[in-house]
Amino acid sequence: GADRAADEIEDRIAHLLKAAEETPSVGEDQATSLREIRTRMQDLRVQLNGDRTITARSEPAPMALMTRVGMIAGGSWNSQSGVTANHRDSLAVAAGQFRPLLAELKSIAADLEAIEAQLESEGAPWTPSRIPDWPGQP
Repeated sequence: GADRAADEIEDRIAHLLKAAEETPSVGEDQATSLREIRTRMQDLRVQLNGDRTITARSEPAPMALMTRVGMIAGGSWNSQSGVTANHRDSLAVAAGQFRPLLAELKSIAADLEAIEAQLESEGAPWTPSRIPDWPGQP
């Protein structure tokens, strides 16, 4: 779920950058804030999915959270055996890694909503995940 939410946030950022570019009243501050959020998302995605620039060169890299969870699930999927101590330990590591990652994801989402509200007030065009306002509607 966090990985899908990250995909959606990255899509929102791309659309908001385009909307900011096309809105004359939007200043560089909002675009800079969006680029900073995009950088935070890229860092989060490395923690979640691993650093593909390192692994593409066959260099050792820390195990990504999604890889760890996938190995736990895959190791138990077609087994009738009980959960191993190794899987329990690995799940504890994953849980410890996920808590701060989820907090950062929620923080990014909140910051993005604030920028979306700013762009909305500046008359930016509609972007995905935003419900448009209509004059005279409560």
